[in-house]
Formats: sequence, C-alpha cells, structure tokens
Amino acid sequence: MRWLHAKHYSPIGVDLGGRYLKIAQLTSAPNRIFCHALALMPNETPGAIAAAQIQQLCELLTRRGFRGTQVVIGIPTETLRVETLELPPTQGNLPLHQIAGIELARLTRLPPGSFTHGHWEIPAPARGGTATHALGVALPHAAADQIIAPFREVGLEVVALYPQMTSLAAGAARLVETNEGFLSVIDIGWGGTRLLVMQDGKLLFHRAISAVSLSALHHELGSTLQAPPEVVDHLLRNVGLDAQANTILNGDCSRLHRLLQRSVEVIAGELRLTQNYLSHQYQRTDSGSLLLTGGGAAVPGLAEALGGASGQRTMMLAPALLDPGADAQTRLLAERPIFMGAVANALYALEAQP
Repeated sequence: MRWLHAKHYSPIGVDLGGRYLKIAQLTSAPNRIFCHALALMPNETPGAIAAAQIQQLCELLTRRGFRGTQVVIGIPTETLRVETLELPPTQGNLPLHQIAGIELARLTRLPPGSFTHGHWEIPAPARGGTATHALGVALPHAAADQIIAPFREVGLEVVALYPQMTSLAAGAARLVETNEGFLSVIDIGWGGTRLLVMQDGKLLFHRAISAVSLSALHHELGSTLQAPPEVVDHLLRNVGLDAQANTILNGDCSRLHRLLQRSVEVIAGELRLTQNYLSHQYQRTDSGSLLLTGGGAAVPGLAEALGGASGQRTMMLAPALLDPGADAQTRLLAERPIFMGAVANALYALEAQP
C-alpha cells in the first residue's frame, strides 16, 4: 500500500509595503517546501491599516486559494527601534534577555514595559573584548496593537510579528548558500531602500538608504516627463536601464537612464561605506555576494548596473529560488522579487513550527 503524505500549510505571510500589501503562503511536504499562493493588493492607506482594507484582503485570500486564518506580519524597519548592544559575557546564568531590554530602554528612551523586544548575537569585532555583541530590536506595544487590531476585527489571527529585516535576512541565508565573505541584500521598496549584511547566516548590520525609493523615482519621472503614473510604471517595469530599449526609444528614456544611474551610484556608495566599516570591524576584506530584491529589483538592467558599480557578484533574490510550485500563475508570480518579503515571513514561520 502506498501512503500519501499530507501537505502542511504555513501561516500566511504579509509584507506591509508602502504601495502594495504582499501576501504569500507556503506548503511543506517531505523534503520539499514550495509556494502555494502569492497575491498583491494595493495599499490604500500607507502608514495605517484600516479594517475595511483587511476585509478586502480576506476576500482576496479566499479567491486566490489561501488556506486558514493565521497570519504572520513583517514589521517595517521604520516602525522598530534597532540598536547595537554590548551585553555581559554569556557564561553563567545572567538573564541576557532582561539586560537587553534594559539597554534598549536606555538607548531608545522608551519607558520600560512599553515595548516588546528581542536580540540576537552577532560576531564580535576584531577588538571586541569579552562582551557579548548583539543587535536588539524594540517594538512599542502601541505600534503592535495598531497593526494587529484590523486583522483581528475581520477574524484573522496574527500568530507572530517579525522584524521584516530579520525574516528577509533568514530567507536570503536559507535560499542562497555561500561561504564567501559577507552576504549583502539590497531591498529596494516604495518607501526606501534597505541594506542588510549577513555573516554565517546571521544578520549583523543594517542601513536605511532613504535617498533611493521607488516612490521618489516615480514622482521625479512623472514630473520630469509630464507623464501619468501608468506610463511611469511602464518605463520602470519594461525599459529601465536596458540598453536595447533605451537605444530604440531614446529621448525620454535617456532621462530615465540618468535618474536610475544616479540611484545606482548612491546605493554603490553606501555599499562601499558599509564594506569599509565591516572590513575595519572584522578584519575581513572579502566583500562576498550581493542579492537584489524588492519591487525595484525588477527594473531591467538595474542588477547588472549595480554589480558593475559595486564590483560584487550580483543576483536576484526572488521566491522562485524556492520551489515555485505547480500552479502556473504562482510560478509566474514567484519570479517577481517584490514577493520576497512576504515569502520570507511565511518561511520563517513555517520553519519555526515544531
């Protein structure tokens, strides 16, 4: 007799983007994790979530075949307080979690007891002494309640809140195995760009690059070209820095090229600053690989331009690196890096389950 192994569905991963809500659910089977469903929904109220909008999300989940009512949400970095901590050595029975909370309250000036927090150890600098070095994150209770309440009102159960940067870093380390130096992730989103750097699978550095965002590019292109939003979307999605498209269309596209190239130079400059800092901190000169993700990663030619400007081997970080599943629509969506944050949240939750 042949036994059929039951599929196990992950909680639904939600990425609260500035322009879109990204939603993903994974399925696990023996020796396999794959994408079950992916969906994109316009975010009508950036910076706040209304129950009416989450009700629309519920209807979307039903139409697209998502299973269950449990969700995990990635908390945007701008909602969190993130600090580098120096804690006592790990030997003994010291309550490091409590000590980290006290340090976070001191550094962030948040009242004790007004936030939930977590921390993880990072490699000690070359001259780090005996202290335990860590990154700590604090999420004010008021901010958490504001995120959870609309989901709860429509019957969705928020089973976990993850710092989006930690789930994205874990997803990158899970999908791209490398032993060469640091692994860097550039996440280009609507509201800004994030740089994450990992070593041995651990997130050890993050930087916000507010000067580069899809919203700023969208606004500047629209103003410069006197073009409606749908034309700007077309230029960013289908032309970008693609040399052949720019040759054929030229004119307005040369302005697009200049704007995008300026963004590449800003990101490459931030990468160089970060690499110099980390090389000094950890006495390592190998820059490692660079992963590009988020909605902006899909701009044609951007990955190649960034790789050339930074001198790093650059590749796209998209859900398709996981098994994209059998459904044709899901396979197509899995090629889009904009879904990586939501998939990382679902993957983080799935692997945390017993």
